[in-house]
Amino acid sequence: MKSILLFAGTIILFSLGSCVSQKDFIIESDYSYLGRFNKYKTFDFVNIDKRDSSSHNPDLEKWIINRMESQGYSYSNRKPDIYVNYKIYFSDLKYRGYNQEDLNAYLNKEVSLASNDEFEDEVYLSDSELTELENAEAASRKREYDARYYTMDSGTLLIILVDRRKHSAVWQGYASGVFALGADNLDRQLRRAAGVIFDKYKIVADGYLIND
Repeated sequence: MKSILLFAGTIILFSLGSCVSQKDFIIESDYSYLGRFNKYKTFDFVNIDKRDSSSHNPDLEKWIINRMESQGYSYSNRKPDIYVNYKIYFSDLKYRGYNQEDLNAYLNKEVSLASNDEFEDEVYLSDSELTELENAEAASRKREYDARYYTMDSGTLLIILVDRRKHSAVWQGYASGVFALGADNLDRQLRRAAGVIFDKYKIVADGYLIND
């Protein structure tokens, strides 16, 4: 697939090693104002190097499939609406997220591009056309991304949902402190971290919100 365009620029991730002075357990998520959240029905995983354990974990992928299907999404490798991408960072790092209102509250105001029917049918646009369209949509929404920075500790799990048609990330969730109990419990800790991350994404495939 083509390169993924991340909302509000490129997220900042870099290893801090042992020099971290402030360590917090963080569970957060951010979203793109260009997301069409009530139109996504199918999903698949981004193609990656399966030899890389930081981006390929069969146990975690099985858990994600079950979770996505429980929210009404269908697993399909034929032109899925969204791709799921994830990354496991084993060392401490600094991360840039965004200060936003809750996604559910945002969608309840019906300001998301999810209400835009222009993308109901399959369309194919050039990169320049996509860029022009997204710039126009972003300008019309007059939304700004308020960056904030975290120090992530004891390993981090990052999960990103990518709009296939736009080749851009529309949602990302992340949890630090994943390896607090040691490497022997890695799979269990990854499932637990994925659970708290997806608790931040309460959108079901038909566009309704899961009640708290």
